[in-house]
Amino acid sequence: MKIQKGDTLVEVLLAMAVFAVVMMIGLSTMNNGMSRALASLQLTMARNAMDTQAEALRFANAAFISEYRADSSEVSSPAAELWKNSLTKDAQGSATPLGECSRGSSAFVISTRDMVTNRGYHTEKIVNAITYPRIAYGDDKDNNANWLRDDLPYRSAQGIWVEKVHAPNTKYYDFHIRACWSAPGTNVKTTLGTIVRLYAPEKS
Repeated sequence: MKIQKGDTLVEVLLAMAVFAVVMMIGLSTMNNGMSRALASLQLTMARNAMDTQAEALRFANAAFISEYRADSSEVSSPAAELWKNSLTKDAQGSATPLGECSRGSSAFVISTRDMVTNRGYHTEKIVNAITYPRIAYGDDKDNNANWLRDDLPYRSAQGIWVEKVHAPNTKYYDFHIRACWSAPGTNVKTTLGTIVRLYAPEKS
């Protein structure tokens, strides 16, 4: 009787199980790497959005200071009017805690695209981040080919906002710039925060 040699069913199943484990480990490692890379990219985008808000605040403050006169309350530039009529109004005594991802009553954002027309101050449509913190423009029908157009209107602030704080008998305002979003690969909210302190010459 001729005996044929070959792998038994147990050996085949064992080989398949080993292959499946190695494949799952490899896929898990790839997914973790992609999640970390995407989280790093979102962190960079969030910091860029926060820096944009900080620079807009500094620009409005500098514009007001350059036009300020102790004997007159008149200003002419839209940026100076933004500081005088919006950024220094209805400030709170303190900001909300950073880790809570909650927005205070003084929350706002500045849309730099329409800042020169004094329409850049927005307290409406500040919502949770869909992907990463950003200022969204246009509507849902605007595709990726034209989202950089300057004529698209403000749509919403997603996961980013600013809170203004002013203590009595002080000559400055603290602007707390916040960002909060769900980074890939984690169940904990990612939060960023910074404070910009700006001098208010009209305060005694």
